[in-house]
Amino acid sequence: MPKLNDRLDVQSISAQDVENFNANGAVCLRGIISDQWLDVLGCGIERGLKDPSPFQNVRTRPGHFGRYVTDTWVRHNFDEFRTFCDDSGIAKIAARFLGLDQAQFLFDSWIAKYPGTMMRTPWHQDTGIHGISLIIWIPLDPMAKDTSLEIVRGSHAWGRHYHSERFDDVIAAAKAEGKRAAPGQREPERIPDIDRHRSEYDIISWDVEPGDCLIVNALSVHGAPGNYSTTPVRRYSCRWMEPGALLAPHGDWIAEHLLQLSSGAPKLQGAMEPFDTTMFPVLPAKTDA
Repeated sequence: MPKLNDRLDVQSISAQDVENFNANGAVCLRGIISDQWLDVLGCGIERGLKDPSPFQNVRTRPGHFGRYVTDTWVRHNFDEFRTFCDDSGIAKIAARFLGLDQAQFLFDSWIAKYPGTMMRTPWHQDTGIHGISLIIWIPLDPMAKDTSLEIVRGSHAWGRHYHSERFDDVIAAAKAEGKRAAPGQREPERIPDIDRHRSEYDIISWDVEPGDCLIVNALSVHGAPGNYSTTPVRRYSCRWMEPGALLAPHGDWIAEHLLQLSSGAPKLQGAMEPFDTTMFPVLPAKTDA
């Protein structure tokens, strides 16, 4: 698709926004994603629903109401998401919160939850990286707090790494053979039962509108309710890391997906190795910075 000229306004991000992100593990930016780019993302999701990628999943449980659809690694499969990540200026926003001039793309995904979907996105961290990383979470539809992303305030500073959770509530990264922690880090643990003990945690969320976005530290424990509204809710997320970050030993789910993405002679991404900058570009390119 053609390159778009509209660039997101990184200058509108204040020092207070960055301070809130660092202190709380998440911050809400209002009205920073333009209508043009929201249209691009919406077109990408609609195309994905009509022509699913190999990574798309319908996660609605048998006998449950609603419909819950996810797709991952979409930049690699759809021009709309590639154009957004490469040309919108979203990388500059990521870099601003990383405290750097550039950010390295990791992966992206979208979720669509239709009315009546009871299944929540489970509490989890976006771990698997040895280095600093973050999530930019973009709603494409209005969401009240009871359908919006929830974050446990300050959990990014707990110094804990939790096993990845599959969205069918099964532990994805049960202890494997060998060491599962990066040097100087603890081995990943099972995540606490936050829903059963909600009153013990400081959980933050926001009413959001299209144009808003959340910046979330990847180590922040976060999740999302089902959709109790009368309209579908869609959100797109892209993950960014500091250039030169390494695949952590507990990031095996990333390595597995890379094998699926590769064609011909797939190469397994090794633990504690940097990411290939062709598949995981450092943006903005120096000529665009």
